[in-house]
Amino acid sequence: EAISKVCSTIENNLTLIGATGVEDKLQEGVPEVLSSLRAAGIVVWVLTGDKQETAVSIGYSSQMYSRDTNLLYIRTNDMQETRQALCELMDHTPTGQIHKQALIISGCSIEFLLSRELRADFIALCQTCQTVICCRVTPLQKSVIVSTIREELQVMTLAVGDGANDVGMLRQADIGVGIAGREGTQAVMASDFAIEKFRMLQTLILVHGHWTYNRISDFIFYFFYKNLFYATLTFFYQFFNGFSGSFPNEEFIVVTFNTFWTTPGTLVAFALNQYSGSKDEILANPKCYASGRRSEFFNTKNLIIHMMEAIYHGVLVFSIHSISCWDTITGKLEFGGGLTFIALFVMNVAFLVRSPNITLVLVGTVVFTLVAGNLYLYLYGMLNFLWKFFNEDPHYTYAHALHAPITWVNLLIVTILAFLPRLLVQVLVNYQTASDKKTPAVHSLRTCWYQSKKIFTKETKFAPVVNSSHLESGSVEFPTISSMAKPDI
Repeated sequence: EAISKVCSTIENNLTLIGATGVEDKLQEGVPEVLSSLRAAGIVVWVLTGDKQETAVSIGYSSQMYSRDTNLLYIRTNDMQETRQALCELMDHTPTGQIHKQALIISGCSIEFLLSRELRADFIALCQTCQTVICCRVTPLQKSVIVSTIREELQVMTLAVGDGANDVGMLRQADIGVGIAGREGTQAVMASDFAIEKFRMLQTLILVHGHWTYNRISDFIFYFFYKNLFYATLTFFYQFFNGFSGSFPNEEFIVVTFNTFWTTPGTLVAFALNQYSGSKDEILANPKCYASGRRSEFFNTKNLIIHMMEAIYHGVLVFSIHSISCWDTITGKLEFGGGLTFIALFVMNVAFLVRSPNITLVLVGTVVFTLVAGNLYLYLYGMLNFLWKFFNEDPHYTYAHALHAPITWVNLLIVTILAFLPRLLVQVLVNYQTASDKKTPAVHSLRTCWYQSKKIFTKETKFAPVVNSSHLESGSVEFPTISSMAKPDI
C-alpha cells in the first residue's frame, strides 16, 4: 500500500511521449520443424515459465494444435481439487488411443499430479493427448517432469533449451540440446549438442539421428560378424589339432588380423559413408525416422541373421580350403596363411556388399585394406631378423601359400558361394520394391531388406514421451517418442 501511494504521487500530471516493449515471437521455421517431428512420430511437450495465455498462444502459432483441437485444462491449487479435475477428465477421455486434444497444466498443479497417488492417472491422460503444455513451471519442476516421464514410460527423452533455467532439464534427459541465443551459454555448456537456431533441430534429429542410428547398427552388426567369422575358423581348426587350443596362424598374425586389417578401414568407411538416402530425401519423408524408433533394423532378429551369415562364411571358407589341402604336404602355417588370405578378402567384400552406397572412399578403403593386409602376410615370413621373436618359424610359409594356385581357386569359389545368396535376395527384394510405385527408390540390399515401405506409409504407434522446449524449456523424445517445442527470442 505504501508503494502504491508513492506511485500515485509520482505518476501524476505526466505527458506520455512514447512506449517501448520487447517482442516475444517464435524463431523462423519453428512450425515447419514441429510439423516434421510430429510426422516422424515424435510427441512434443512444452515446459515453459510463461503464463497460461502466452503458452496457449504459442501452441497455436507453432501449429502444435489447431483451432478445432479440444483443450483440456488443469488449474488447481490443492490435492483435492487436482484429484477431482483429473478424475473428471479421465471419465470423459477413453484411454488407449490418441484423441485430438491437448492438455494445458498450470505450475501449481504439476506438484500434485506428479505425486505417487495421481502419477499413474496423469501419465495415462497424457498418453491420450497430442501434446502437453506445462505453464508457469520452475526449473526444478522441468527436470522432475522429464525424469518422471523417462522412468515411468521407459522412453528415451531429448530436452531442448536455451537458458540457465533449462540446465536441470537438459541434464535429466537422455540427450540435451542447447540453443545458443541471447540468454547466455549455460544451456549450451550443459548440453550434449549445441545448435544456433531451433530450425536446425530438424536436421539434427531427422537426418543425423537417422544416419547415426544406421551407422552404429551396421558397425555393431559387422563387428559381431567378423569376430564370429574368425572364431568359427579357429573352432573348426580344433578338430585337426586335437583340441589343443592352438591357432592356424602364428599368434602375432592373429592379433594384428583383427586389430589392423579388419577394423581401421571399417571405422573410416562407417564414419564417412552416407546411409539410407540423402538429406533432402529424408527431410521430404520424415517417417524414415520412425524405423529407428521401432528398432526395425537394430534388433535381435537381424543380429541373429548376421551371426548366422558369419557362421556360414566361416564354415564355407574352412571347409573348402581344408578339402583342397587334404592329403597334401601342407604345413600348419602355410595352411593358416591361405586361410587368412581368403578370410580377409571375404570379410572386406562382405563390408562392401553391406554398404548402402558405393563411394570412392569406401572402395579405396577396402582396396587399401586388402593390399596392405596381403602385403603384410607376404612379407611376414621373409623378414629374417624378426624370426627370433616368433613362437614358430614362419620361413616363407605365407609367401608360399599365396603363390599356390589352389589358394586363388579357393578364393574364387568361396566368394561366389558366400555372396550368391545375399545377391539373389537383393535382386528379388529390389524387383518387388520397384513394382510398388508408392515406395521411394531403394538403392541397396541393406535398405531393401530392413526398411520396407511401411516406414513411409504406416501410422506411428503412440508411446508417450517427454518433450520440448520453449524459450525457457523443453524436452524432446528420441527414438521412441519425443518432445520438443518452441524456442522464442
